[in-house]
Amino acid sequence: MRNLYSFVRFIPLVLVLAVSSRSVEASWILLEDFEDVTVGANLGAANPGENFTLNGTGSATVEWSAWDAANRAARLVNPQVQLFMPASIPQGTTATLFYQLYKPTGAVNISLGMSDDVAITDPTQFYWFESQLVVHSSTDPQAFRMRDGGTFRTSPTNFLPNTLYNVWHVINNTTDKTEMYVQRDGIDPAPIKLAEGSIDSFTFRNGVASNNLVNLLVMTGNSGAGVAAHSTAWFDNVYLSTGENLTNPVPEPTTWAMLAVALAIAGFKLRRR
Repeated sequence: MRNLYSFVRFIPLVLVLAVSSRSVEASWILLEDFEDVTVGANLGAANPGENFTLNGTGSATVEWSAWDAANRAARLVNPQVQLFMPASIPQGTTATLFYQLYKPTGAVNISLGMSDDVAITDPTQFYWFESQLVVHSSTDPQAFRMRDGGTFRTSPTNFLPNTLYNVWHVINNTTDKTEMYVQRDGIDPAPIKLAEGSIDSFTFRNGVASNNLVNLLVMTGNSGAGVAAHSTAWFDNVYLSTGENLTNPVPEPTTWAMLAVALAIAGFKLRRR
């Protein structure tokens, strides 16, 4: 009985650590982190643990990530990957889309965002997007670009190679506009708002319409113009939150380490007794 009491005394510590680790994440809904998908699996092939549809001639597989050998992520290889999955932002609401983005050295051509199309087909066309973040210049480092109606806006913030980025789309589906933020994971102290000059809010690609946004969409473009035939980009940890939310929903490894230590101490003291 004393042993049980000793173990129970540590439960508040474990709970405090657990609550603190999840407090930032409480309003986020995890759409995909690929941790339940078999390494080497092709996305869009009805794998357990994922709900993507894949079109195009490129490849999209789950691999051990380039920035963390113990973490699974999606690896996209040109040309023309079109990957989408259900994600809902109803008309008249605001929500925040979060994901992580990475590339090795070299130029890539990738777009990420939301679509109001239920049936997405032609992988050579990008008009499926409404909210759209783009990286597609022909030289490295590449700037983040934001689709603003019928044009692109170019941010002075670059998408640097071998660097993991946290990305937020704050999507207002009343005004049909998006504000976008990026942050180098573990480097930048706060998210950086993307802008071209004073323009920092971007109209949906196809203009104003009373439509629900229904799909997360990721596309890579053709090679050429400085983009290698088999250029690679990675994305991971896709979350959705209601309202504007610029917190980071991805649990810090140190938090889980603290939880493990607390449980180990509790178990050790229980054995000692």
